[in-house]
This record gives sequence, C-alpha cells and structure tokens, in this order.
Amino acid sequence: MTVVLADGRVITTSRRSRKSAAGYELTRLFVGSEGTLGVITELTVRLYPVPEAMSAAICSFPEIAGAVNTVIQTLQAGIPIARSEALCATTMKAINAHSKTTYREQPTLFLEFHGTQAGVEEQARLVQDIARENGGMDFEWTTKAGRAQPAVDGAPPGVFRLPAAAPGIARGVDRRLRSDLPA
Repeated sequence: MTVVLADGRVITTSRRSRKSAAGYELTRLFVGSEGTLGVITELTVRLYPVPEAMSAAICSFPEIAGAVNTVIQTLQAGIPIARSEALCATTMKAINAHSKTTYREQPTLFLEFHGTQAGVEEQARLVQDIARENGGMDFEWTTKAGRAQPAVDGAPPGVFRLPAAAPGIARGVDRRLRSDLPA
C-alpha cells in the first residue's frame, strides 16, 4: 500500500512476515485510521475465490493427544485442510454450557475442507482414516457455507511437541476454569 502523509511524504507499507510481532503493522494502522493519518493512493488486494464445495466435520477422541496427532499426521501427509482446531474436554463442556449445544464433552477436533466436491470428499475420507487410527470417532458433518467451527490461522512453532504436552495443558486449563467459575 502507498500512503501520502499530511506533510507530503510518500511511504509504502509492505507485507508483514507471518507470525511476527516485531514493529508496527502499518497497513492495518492506516486502514483503521480511515484517512486521518494519511491518504491511501495505491493498494494491492489479494482475492481468494469462493470454493466450489465446503464441508466441516467434528470428531471426538478419548484423549487430546489423539486429536493433536491426527492434525500432525494430516499435515505430514500433505492433505489440504482449510481449518482445524483441537479442543479439550473442559473447553467442550464450557461451549455446551455457554451455547446450549450438546457436543460430546471429550477432546474434539473441528475440521473444515474446501475445494471441488470430489476433492473435499477425498480429503475428508483420508482425514477420517487418520482420525480412526488415533482413536477418533466417526465424523459429524455439516455442509453449510461459512465458518462452521472455531478456526486456527496456522500451526505455532513447536506443534510437533504438542502430543506430549497436551494432557498437562488440558489439566492446567481445567484447574484454571474451576478456580474462576462458581460451583
């Protein structure tokens, strides 16, 4: 994006590197200022096509490590998934209480698939096979457009160490929720 400042200087903002917290994110700063910091004179927009088919699946596991291993093995196999999020049993219980839903109160994996109809079906079948190998139950499906579940933008560094840490993380979240919520 190219911006002309109030004193006449012309600056160009560039793409921010992924997962970087260094410095200001000038592009968002100027867009959010609605013209008070400068006038945008050039803008590059990235367009994404709407996929032909979208499908979301929910899969419960007896242990959180099974859900985490499913995501890791899916990524290692090169299977394209649009979104994924693993939630512990305590989080699922909190979601049910807050949203009046009836999800299983077990570690759960939310997945979203995008692409052609045949591609989405193949991706889902392959991921379901991986989930079963890790103790996952059968997928519950929806094909409604839009976000069907919580989303994750990308895997953080150290994602491959998560299976070992997952039980401790879940216990810590459970203790924290118990101390903050009235009985």
